[in-house]
Order: sequence, then C-alpha cells, then structure tokens
Amino acid sequence: MIGGKWSSEWLSQNWFVPLAIVLAALAWVIGSQIAAMPDRRALAQFEAALTFDVVFTLPALYWLCYRHYKTRIALALRIVALQCLGIYWATWVIPEDARNILPYLEPVRMAGLVMLIAVELRLLFMVLRLVFRPSTDVDSLTQEGVPPLLAKLMLAEARFWRWLFTWWRR
Repeated sequence: MIGGKWSSEWLSQNWFVPLAIVLAALAWVIGSQIAAMPDRRALAQFEAALTFDVVFTLPALYWLCYRHYKTRIALALRIVALQCLGIYWATWVIPEDARNILPYLEPVRMAGLVMLIAVELRLLFMVLRLVFRPSTDVDSLTQEGVPPLLAKLMLAEARFWRWLFTWWRR
C-alpha cells in the first residue's frame, strides 16, 4: 500500500478512511480543549455538533465513498455499525457530567449492536457451513469474496478440525 500508483488508487477509492481519522483526531483535540473550559454551554454545543456528525455526517460521507463498491445491504449494515461506533466514541470525547444527548442514544446504540451481532453470527454460521463442507475448495471461497490466502487458511483449519473430530470418535 505504500508508494506508487497502488497507494494513490487505494486512496482514491477509500478516501473516507483518512478523512474519518483526521476528523476523529480533530474532534478529540477540540473536545479536550472545550472540556477544559469553565463554560459548559460550549461543551453542550460541541456535544450536539459531535452527535450530529457521528449520526449523520460520517455515514453520509461513508455512503458517498463506497456507494459504487458495495451492495445496499452491506452499506446499510456498515453505516449502522459506523453510527454505533461513533456514538460509543463520542462518549469518550464528552465528559460524563456534561452529556445531555448521548444518554438518550445509548438504547439506540445497543439495539444497533444487537442487530449487528445477529447478522455477524448468521454470516459466521454460513461461512462455517461452507468451509466445513468436504467439497469446498479455494476457488469456491474466493468466488464468495474471501481472499485466496485466507481461503487456504480457512480450509486448512477445517481439515484440522475434521481430523480432530474423527480422531476423537475413535
């Protein structure tokens, strides 16, 4: 990823990543400066702005960056995950005694996390069924979007577990 054309291609397709890192760092620095101020109104305004950014602005930027590369379902799930992560991160930036909006978003974040965990578990079981099927090969996994090296490692682990289970049965 470092150097040359590949790095510029990666940045042109994934511009959201460095932008999100810069925005998070700026919010962290600004938040720490505002938290040190005696005026709590500025902190309340910063909390409102930060909450708006993590719930609306960052997901919109993510959508703009990846709308051509990902399916709608994948985009929706990742946007929900990004919003949950943003709300959680905002609780680290805003001091607990100054939170006005974030406590109301906690149940929404928890519901989003429960939904994401359910989706991830479903995907895990789908992948496990695919990997542990004896007829699965590297090509069938790469067609599903798994990188070739990871597909080889997954199949090696599946062979190990099959061997261990057959040895255990004896």
